Amino acid sequence: MKLGDKIAITVNDGILRDFPQNMQRRRAQLGLSYQDLSNRTGMSKSTLQRYETGIIQNISRNKLEVLAKGLNMTAEQLLGCEDYLTASRNETNVFIEQLSCLGYEVETTAMPEN
Repeated sequence: MKLGDKIAITVNDGILRDFPQNMQRRRAQLGLSYQDLSNRTGMSKSTLQRYETGIIQNISRNKLEVLAKGLNMTAEQLLGCEDYLTASRNETNVFIEQLSCLGYEVETTAMPEN
């Protein structure tokens, strides 16, 4: 079992605050109906509507990936966390930003000098 299988992202944590709008905007850009997106993702039309209106306030990482693929985008783009992909930063900072985007709190400390 992978770590990503257990992650559930919730609106209450503030992580999904842009998710419904991003989903609605992207679906409109692609000219997709709920039925079209349902056919692409295997999710029911009513579930998709509830995600888009914010009625469902959590989504598993697996479902997020399926939905993002159905919208021809990455999960990070769907969540509004894609900025780290284009930033010129070291790998540690990128990893920390990815974890933060997924709702993890990350604390770092400086290494003591000799």
